[in-house]
Amino acid sequence: MQKLRVVIKPKLRPRAAPKARAVNPAPQMVDTIIIKPQSKHPALTQLGNSRVVHSFSELSLRSDVVAALEGSGVSQPTVIQMLAIPKIARGKNVLIASETGSGKTLTYLAPLISRLRDEEEVCGLVPRLRRPRALILLPSRDLAAQVLSVAKSLCHKARFRAVGLIGGVKRRFIKDALLHPVDLAVATPSSLLRYQKEERLWLSDLSHLVIDEADTLFDRSFIEETLKVVNTIKLRSTKPSAVPVISEDAQVTVVGATLSQPVVKKIESLVPNLKKVSTKHVHQILPNIQQTFIRTAQNEKAEKLVSLIEDYPTDVFMVFCNTVSSCDWTSRYLKEHNVSVVKLHGGFAPQDRRHLLREFSEGSARVLVSTDIASRGIDSTSVNHVVQFDFPTNLPDYLHRVGRTGRVGSLANSCRATAFMTHRRDIRMAWKIKDAADRQADVLDSKSLQADTQILLPRKQHKLATVG
Repeated sequence: MQKLRVVIKPKLRPRAAPKARAVNPAPQMVDTIIIKPQSKHPALTQLGNSRVVHSFSELSLRSDVVAALEGSGVSQPTVIQMLAIPKIARGKNVLIASETGSGKTLTYLAPLISRLRDEEEVCGLVPRLRRPRALILLPSRDLAAQVLSVAKSLCHKARFRAVGLIGGVKRRFIKDALLHPVDLAVATPSSLLRYQKEERLWLSDLSHLVIDEADTLFDRSFIEETLKVVNTIKLRSTKPSAVPVISEDAQVTVVGATLSQPVVKKIESLVPNLKKVSTKHVHQILPNIQQTFIRTAQNEKAEKLVSLIEDYPTDVFMVFCNTVSSCDWTSRYLKEHNVSVVKLHGGFAPQDRRHLLREFSEGSARVLVSTDIASRGIDSTSVNHVVQFDFPTNLPDYLHRVGRTGRVGSLANSCRATAFMTHRRDIRMAWKIKDAADRQADVLDSKSLQADTQILLPRKQHKLATVG
């Protein structure tokens, strides 16, 4: 009899359906995207702050500094000024992060001057030749010249002396200025290092250091020079005194509008006991500006730009291009169509750039065509229409460009920003901006910021620059 062999097969589990791959949705191909203004400039919105003040006299500033501010037409503090000025005036190391056009220059300049004057009266300190007691570092000559101009507008009533160490100015004038006692020096890192190397300037008396536009000064282009300057200064590491005292270390103020986490961590490793002061709108789309994104073909942009300028005959325009060649071509095209225009880019000598900016601010032309050299820090209160002729390559650049209009103290009643979209990536970025504006959320995430500010330490690292 044949035996039967029974084979028990293992029970097979049903195969799971393959997971669908996440696919980025294609951008909606609409012709126009509009973000309507929702409120006034957030720098003037006082809701949600624990303390609301209506005068600079309530912010621990000297009366002569308050009088100097009022003499310059500044009487109402902005939100960041309310929050940061008292801390700086008390001698603390402070990191200021606030949206573009919120008055950050006066936020650090007013308490710095007040502190210098108090040190003179209380401690008997006097400025010495070639030894400034305060230093403001900025990444570009144009920004340095502008901050120097603001400082000098306050010096007559507040009685202090400011000197600019800026390239493009005849060195004889700077050397002559350093032969007199100096309270405040405004400089770019490269110019400062050159005068230190020539032994025409010493920082032995320095008690105040300001690092403005820190996101730029700590990127790969400037960080080596910035660290060389910081390396020569003893930074304040102890708790500041309630009253001015003679000190051998320097109080530090760091300022920026788009500070990434790597930059913040690097600054924290450099500056002890750093107090962060920021506004909640620092990385958000400005809600007081109407922003329009127009889809267009590359070869139609120039014609649409002319039409836009004609449609708004009373607007003062700032037009941004991504390259010098695009800036040259666009300005030439506008001139051929009888548009009064001023052109600005890095190909001009520094003194020529300052002259061109002054001409534009005085109303010699309705349109300024520029590269991103004019997108950061430049005072532009007369501008009420920003046009992105070339769409920016990253979100921080978009925020800085749009921030040239709708600023605190703006002379314009209504402010607009228009951007031409010619590629799918432009449309994707525009929808991201629109979504963030609708949700009143930050438009800059960590990836966006890191793409804009990549830190690259020099080979020989500063001993304080090592992140533990």
